[in-house]
This record gives sequence, C-alpha cells and structure tokens, in this order.
Amino acid sequence: MRIFLTKQFFIVLFLTVFLFDSAGQNCSCISGGKDKKTGVETYSGITNSEHYYSLMISREVRHVDTTTLPKFILFLNAASRFVLSDSVLNTVGAIELLLLDNTTIICDSVTFFNNPLGFCCSIGFKTYLKEEQIRLIAENPIVTLTVIDMLKTSFSNRRQKEQQKIINCLLQRK
Repeated sequence: MRIFLTKQFFIVLFLTVFLFDSAGQNCSCISGGKDKKTGVETYSGITNSEHYYSLMISREVRHVDTTTLPKFILFLNAASRFVLSDSVLNTVGAIELLLLDNTTIICDSVTFFNNPLGFCCSIGFKTYLKEEQIRLIAENPIVTLTVIDMLKTSFSNRRQKEQQKIINCLLQRK
C-alpha cells in the first residue's frame, strides 16, 4: 500500500512540475526562464515559415522594475549561403509585416546578425514590438514577413494559428 501511494505521489509531483510552466489553457507552446543576475524573465514560442525560417516571438518582463513595460521581440532566423557584411551589421533596417486583414506593420530599428544561434550558414533579424502591435498580430496573424531589401517569407494557415496561440499565451503570462 505504501509503495503504491509513493508511486502516485511521484506521478502527481512530476505532472505538477511538468505542467507548471505552461500557464494553463494549453500554453505548452511557450517556454522560458529567468536571468538570475538581471531578474529579467523571458518567455518565447517558435513557429516556421514556408521557407523553413524560424520565427521566435518573445516577451521580456522585468519584475524588479515595475515601471518598465514588457518588451515583445520578433526574431527571424534564416538559412543563408552568404553572411552579411560589416557595413550591414552596423546599420539598422526595417521589417514589413503583412497581416491577415491586409494591414501592414513597419518595424524600424531591426538589428542584423550572422550565425545568430551559433550555427553556420544563417542570418538573423531582431526587432522590438509594442503591445498594441502584438495584440494586432494576435487578431490578424502575419501572412508575409519582409526584411526590406533582403528577404521575404510567408506563413501557412497552420503557422498563422501557431502565431496566434503563442502570442495569446505570452499576453496571458504575468
């Protein structure tokens, strides 16, 4: 009897720990952690475009400084046969997001990266979004993402639903 109860206890404990970070409502599509030095919590979810480029949607929260609003980040990692020159890496660019309802969001201050994840043959693009822009994307997901003068990629219906799910989970996260 005691062994049976011990097994049940560990099963319940395992499920509690495993599901604790999912924030309810089937938010297992996001994961995250806390930087112990800065106290910044980052939660992210990833989806892919039709060209198999990875789009990471993140939220940074600073619980130490409550005057700072949460930051939302779009990060696109794309396979590439070339690397960006130093002159491009030291400039800022723009990303155009075409949404499902045919509205457009222009994101300025895009930073560029070579091999952003430590892997060979990829380039990265990172920009910050306001909460209003994220809420707009939650209602009408990204259909086409264009890094102006660099690349263009599209998202299928399935990937658009993934975007909505990720963003809704990030917005629910406190």
